[in-house]
Amino acid sequence: MEIKNTNKEELNHALNFINNKYNNNIEFMKLEPLNKKETRFRIRLKVKDSKKEGSARAFLTNRRLISACWHAHGYFFEELINCNPTIEIKAKSLKINSKGGNWDDKLLGNVYIGQAYQSDCCEC
Repeated sequence: MEIKNTNKEELNHALNFINNKYNNNIEFMKLEPLNKKETRFRIRLKVKDSKKEGSARAFLTNRRLISACWHAHGYFFEELINCNPTIEIKAKSLKINSKGGNWDDKLLGNVYIGQAYQSDCCEC
């Protein structure tokens, strides 16, 4: 995902915030600045241990993934926006900012292979 109008301090603050909720199990898989001023970043959240809180699950196989779950991402985005209302987040096809877009749940899959909402693909 891409996040605009932020800095590393705000990103680390939001990460620390969600780690209080998820027992220090969330970390950055990627934290890549996209400009020289370091106000735009490409990030990816993952879990340290897929058997603990905050881990996403594959919706077809229920296999544990190292990706952080939908809820962990939502709390992360919410805290970022609380810190800095000018932040803009592009995650997949979503545009998230202080006006909305966070907590939009998407349906995964199709009628042929099965379906599940992102919010159901974890143990939260």
